[in-house]
Amino acid sequence: MAMGCQCRTVTRKPQEYDWFYRKPAWQKLRQMALSRDNGLCVRCFKQNKIKKADVVHHIVYLTDDIQKGLDINNLECLCHACHNEEHDERWTGKKSKWKKNMRKGLMFDDDGNLIEEQEMPES
Repeated sequence: MAMGCQCRTVTRKPQEYDWFYRKPAWQKLRQMALSRDNGLCVRCFKQNKIKKADVVHHIVYLTDDIQKGLDINNLECLCHACHNEEHDERWTGKKSKWKKNMRKGLMFDDDGNLIEEQEMPES
C-alpha cells in the first residue's frame, strides 16, 4: 500500500458481492461509466476540481437494490477521497443496522478494491 494513503476502514460481509464485480457485464458497464464521465471524479468536477476517477460507485447500493446494479444511471465515477468519504458516512451512522451484520477489517486499496485492512508501518 502506498505511503500516505487516505484509506478509511469500511465493513461488509466478506465476498458478499465479489461475484458481481467479476462479471463481464459489470466490467463493460464500468468502462462505459468511466467513458461517459471522461474518467473524472464527478463530485470533484462539480466543485470545479479536476481529479481522476478511480472508482465507479453505485449511487443506490447493491445491498439496497441489486436490480440497480447494472443501471448506468445508478453509477457515478469518483476519486478515492470522494468514494471513501461516501462509505465513511454510510458505515458510521446513516444506517447503523449495517454495523450489526457486517464484518470489520476491510478498506479500499489504491485501485478502489476492498481488501483486508493492513497495519500501516511506523514512519
